[in-house]
Amino acid sequence: MSDKLAKIINIILFAILGVSVVTVIFYYSGGTTAESMGTTYEEKNYTELYLIWAYILFFIAAILAIGFPIIKSFTNPKNLNKALLPLAATVVVVLAAYFLSSDEKMDILGFGLVDDPLTLKYSGTMIITVYILMGIAFLSIIYSEIKGFFK
Repeated sequence: MSDKLAKIINIILFAILGVSVVTVIFYYSGGTTAESMGTTYEEKNYTELYLIWAYILFFIAAILAIGFPIIKSFTNPKNLNKALLPLAATVVVVLAAYFLSSDEKMDILGFGLVDDPLTLKYSGTMIITVYILMGIAFLSIIYSEIKGFFK
C-alpha cells in the first residue's frame, strides 16, 4: 500500500474515531428527556444521534465487507470459490435454523401473548443460528486443540 493511501486511510479512521468520541460525549453528558425523567428506563437526550451514528457505521462496515470481496473476485476470479464457500455455509446454517424454529404462540410473563408467526419464526431462526454457530466454534476449538496434541 502506498504512503499516500495509508495517510488517507489514517485520516478517515481518525475522523470516524473523533465523531464517535463526540457522539459518546453527547450521549453521556446530555442528560435525559423530560418524558422519561424519573422512570425506570430513562432515555438520554442524544439517543437518536447515537443510534444514527451506529447505523451509519454499521452500513459502512457492511458495504465494505460485501464490496471488497466482490471487487477482489473480479481481479482474481480463481479465489471466487473460496469466497462463495463461507457464504454457502452461512445460507445452509440459516436455512437449517429456519426449518428447526417454531412459530408457535408464546405467552411471555410480563409481556403478554406473542402471536405474530413471522416474528416468532424470525426470532427462533436467529436464536438457533447463534446456537449452531456457537457449537461450530466450540467444536473447532476442541478440534484444533486435539489436532495440536497429536503433532
